[in-house]
Amino acid sequence: RSALPARLNFQLGQFSFGLTHGAGLGHDIESALRDLFPTEDCVIYGHTHHTVCHRVGGKLIINPGTLTSTGRYGYPGTYAIVTVTDELHASLHEVPNLS
Repeated sequence: RSALPARLNFQLGQFSFGLTHGAGLGHDIESALRDLFPTEDCVIYGHTHHTVCHRVGGKLIINPGTLTSTGRYGYPGTYAIVTVTDELHASLHEVPNLS
């Protein structure tokens, strides 16, 4: 963890992204994310393991959840796919149970 930046800004095509874990942002994580990344088109975070994929004021906010099942919480493994064309879209998916 110490080798990675606390937040990362990057560009895909014409869209700007902000990426952070989300720890330490308080109970209203989405407001804190909008303050942390005020000009980015999309913000991706984790920390809560709760999936999120919606727009707030035109900004796409994504939490892909957790790739591995969190058994004690009962959530399946999840991930997000972001599609960048002339528009920005995202979708959430469950990891298939292969057992």
